[in-house]
Amino acid sequence: MKSVSAMAENGVTNLEQPVSHLAASWVLMIPLMYFSGGFWLRNFRDNNALGGFSSLANAPQTIDNAVTPIFVLAIVLALIFPKIKSIVHDCGNHMIFAALAALAVLSCLWSQSPFSSLEYSLWLAVNTLFAFYLYRRFSPERLIRLLLMLGWICLFLSIVLALFFPQYGVSKEFSGVKGWKGIYLQKNPCAEMTIIFLSGAFFAPAVPLLSKVSRVIYIGLSVFLIMMTQSVTGKVGLACLLGYVIAMWMSKRLKSKDRIVVLPLGVAIILVLIIACNPYLRGITYLLGKDPTISGRTGIWKAAMASVMKHPFIGYGYHAFWTGLQGESANVLLANHWAVGGAHNGCLELWLQLGAAGLGLFLYSVVRAFQNAVFCFRDEKSSHLAWYACIVFLITAMSIDEAMGIAAANNLPWIMFIVACVGLSEEARRIRSEAHHG
Repeated sequence: MKSVSAMAENGVTNLEQPVSHLAASWVLMIPLMYFSGGFWLRNFRDNNALGGFSSLANAPQTIDNAVTPIFVLAIVLALIFPKIKSIVHDCGNHMIFAALAALAVLSCLWSQSPFSSLEYSLWLAVNTLFAFYLYRRFSPERLIRLLLMLGWICLFLSIVLALFFPQYGVSKEFSGVKGWKGIYLQKNPCAEMTIIFLSGAFFAPAVPLLSKVSRVIYIGLSVFLIMMTQSVTGKVGLACLLGYVIAMWMSKRLKSKDRIVVLPLGVAIILVLIIACNPYLRGITYLLGKDPTISGRTGIWKAAMASVMKHPFIGYGYHAFWTGLQGESANVLLANHWAVGGAHNGCLELWLQLGAAGLGLFLYSVVRAFQNAVFCFRDEKSSHLAWYACIVFLITAMSIDEAMGIAAANNLPWIMFIVACVGLSEEARRIRSEAHHG
């Protein structure tokens, strides 16, 4: 838990005051919803089978496409500016995320689409600063409540759109499957963001704002929406979340010494089960409603890896690989005979953009986050620590068959990933400091 002085610096003077009473919380709903991928006009216009393949489209620039980012940027910069010194200091203490943003900017020098790399890398830098702002501005408990506010809004609007305005809220795909997508561009992002928001419901403190009844309703509606998306990624992600919650519930009932043994043992058992299930992978994919190619993903991965090997160390430039039938992405499209718009794997996507350098930075952040989590769990049982680790776990797990926003610009999961990693690092540092001086 943050120290009292840190909380005072963050502007936290009354932990019992509902976060909804803060004017900043409602202002933040605008950029947070934008970064979550929800509810702007393009989502309505692009509700068709090609809606997700923006890299192939030469859509005309509309007013909302031009004005909305500028409006969001103005809000974010206005929020960041008063705390810019402390935010920059935090960036210095957690250089890995600043290094990723800097690498994205530098990739303009070798990018196959320099202007695109420059635009999105600057957004990535702003998003990184925004993540540190959220960590510094809100205590962990308040940040969870803030995201639950956003979760309620997105959940309600998504269900309303799907039920009463299906031309906007239900996806239209080549396969004929009409899963719910709500306010999002596609059904998979709808399921993924709902899972990210849902995680907070299991770890939020019990306060009047989030009564037990409202929490049960929220969890029930979230599970309902995830199932209605008919997203296999969503179903697997939901299973991962519920499994994690059960594991944390059980670990809290163990002594510190027992947790040190049980946690690594649990990870080892999971790895053994994954290896044991490998011979039955074909049957498992059919059981989940997918073919053995996972809807063509294995073909994409094979072709994308061939492209990776041509520029393995620095990639093709940030946000610069998927340029349709121009550049290297044309080889992936032609190899798969359909309009591929992404690698459908977070690590592979990052490798294509920033090479082994960018991928190495991300993997190092994941390893450090889990090391810090295990270290903290030995002595602490705080719910916000479990939530931090949950965010890292979910984003890493769901990136296996989706990009899931790893080092992506204007992406709320990546912003929350930074917050979670920083939170775990700071808590581990505090525990070590107290042990050293105690």
